Amino acid sequence: MKFSDLRDNFDDNTQAAAWSDSYALGSATKAETGGQAVFTLPSSTAGTHEAAYLSGAAYDLTGEAASVNVPTMVATGVAAYAFFRLRIDTSNWLDFFQQSGTLYFRKVVAGVTTNLASVSYSSSTHRWWRIREASGTIFFDTSTNASGGASWTNRASVANPFDITALFVTFGAGCGNVASPGSAKFDDYNAINGLTTAWHWTKQQRPLIDRYRTLTAATTGGQFYVGTSTDDSTYTWWSGPLADDGRTLTSQSSEVAAQAMAINFGAAQRFDLPSQTEARFVKVGHRSIVAATSYRVDELYARRLIQSDDIEAETIKAINIAAGTITADRITAAFTITGKKIQTAESGARVVLSGDTYGGLIGYSASDTYDPSAGTGTYQILWKQTDGKFYFGAGGGMLDATGVNLDATSTTAQYIRWGRTLGASDAAAVGGASSGGLNELFLSARTSGGNTSRVYMEVADGTYQAYLDEATATFRVQADTSAFTGIISGSDQIRSAVSDAGTTTAVATFVSRHRTSGTAAAGLGSKLTFQADSTTTQDRDQALVQAVWATATDASRKARLLLYVSDTALREGMRIEASGSAPLLGFFGAAAVAQQSIGAAAPAGGTGTAAGGWDTAAHRDAAITLLNNIRTALLNLGLSV
Repeated sequence: MKFSDLRDNFDDNTQAAAWSDSYALGSATKAETGGQAVFTLPSSTAGTHEAAYLSGAAYDLTGEAASVNVPTMVATGVAAYAFFRLRIDTSNWLDFFQQSGTLYFRKVVAGVTTNLASVSYSSSTHRWWRIREASGTIFFDTSTNASGGASWTNRASVANPFDITALFVTFGAGCGNVASPGSAKFDDYNAINGLTTAWHWTKQQRPLIDRYRTLTAATTGGQFYVGTSTDDSTYTWWSGPLADDGRTLTSQSSEVAAQAMAINFGAAQRFDLPSQTEARFVKVGHRSIVAATSYRVDELYARRLIQSDDIEAETIKAINIAAGTITADRITAAFTITGKKIQTAESGARVVLSGDTYGGLIGYSASDTYDPSAGTGTYQILWKQTDGKFYFGAGGGMLDATGVNLDATSTTAQYIRWGRTLGASDAAAVGGASSGGLNELFLSARTSGGNTSRVYMEVADGTYQAYLDEATATFRVQADTSAFTGIISGSDQIRSAVSDAGTTTAVATFVSRHRTSGTAAAGLGSKLTFQADSTTTQDRDQALVQAVWATATDASRKARLLLYVSDTALREGMRIEASGSAPLLGFFGAAAVAQQSIGAAAPAGGTGTAAGGWDTAAHRDAAITLLNNIRTALLNLGLSV
């Protein structure tokens, strides 16, 4: 892009897209206000402060010029500064630099600054600054009122010190910790309003409202602006400054504003509106840049988005269509693809739509090598034309009419995994260990011990916690790799089994637990019910085992175990309780009692008084007492009525 492609009079009070790399450092600020770019510096503030407009694109200075109006300068009595700079980078530039009342004309090459000349700064004499190139020489010029057509005064010159075909434009102000540095105001960048040539216009009219985005122009010189309208009475105006891409126009508030920011034509160049615009009328104003110098307009053509000389389609809504590149917010089209491929990139991470035998939709990573013609190589995702299946994970996963299938080739990687590794606090919250963490959960079809018909549920380290064995129709749960704690087998059998090395100890093989969110009280407990079919009805109650609290207070807790048998109702056959120091027992619904005492045994001896037998009164009384005690014990236990 040429330097003449970028112009800005700042009259819209909005930073144009062309200045996309602008910045404000420290406490300096930048704003576009009052039709000027204003850079304000802080007073007596420690640190380095600088604000500037900086173009996002580079421009070619060959045979061109860049100028700016500086109506307000920073305070010249302190070490504040203002600058206008054309630079390659932070070590190579050309600039005007005013500080402490002196205006310098400088070049900086590889970080080394050379003052080509300097003058005492005058706000009137040095109102306008210009850097231009001609025949290999850079010129630094000033003017009192360039917009009024006044002449320029050359202040310094130097042979081109570096490549000038890609220079960025920047201007602004800065200071250190100084009192009252003021502000610098810049205006009319490359927008000198001194032309006296008349405006002419060319209008294009369509029979219907069309959508426009691009304007093609082929000229031998001159400048232009654009208007669009649906009724030829109310127009929307488009002009400079151009955006960083060197072709996108800026919306203007009026035709006068558009004329003030008119864009210089390029040879056979295209220009874009910043958004798609509906219009029946497209009006282009144009004129010569230099008085009494002719120019020729060979083509002015507003390119319709629905139909043009280049393309016909049902719908194309695109930002840019260029060689090898389509940038669009939506494309609806029917393609006839002779090469059988549409892909997002030539190599690396890309997606391919292929008409080859083995390839439909293929997703690649940077290292994938899949060949959709031969069906060889690696991929991330693949839809095959040959079988209509969707593959992922380099073939480890597959989606077809039967569902999602995992078919990994590795014997150590055939699993489904979900979840995340939990931290210590998470583990405790879900009932896990108070330290460490919980791992992901796997459903795995790994082989183990030569048995290929098992499905495992395992932790992330490969130690399985449970598995389903198809060969034996059992589901096993275990605490480690050798000790099973539960087995569910076929024929509705559930077994709780533990396999360990113990020979004289009992282990808990079954636990029934009842937790409450309220306060436990007498009667809280668990039930185990037995059922079977009768001749007419399924699932009739047969028996019940019930464990409840007799006393739920933890310090004096006492449990009760009840055994029931059923006919038309549940009948209590036996209960066992604890007293706090001993077991209690009851039968047939009787309250549980402690172990019963029936007294001393009956006296020994035969019959007759001489032998000390039962025929004495004392012996008969003892026997009667013993029988009464036995009867009382049986009554207490519920074993007699």
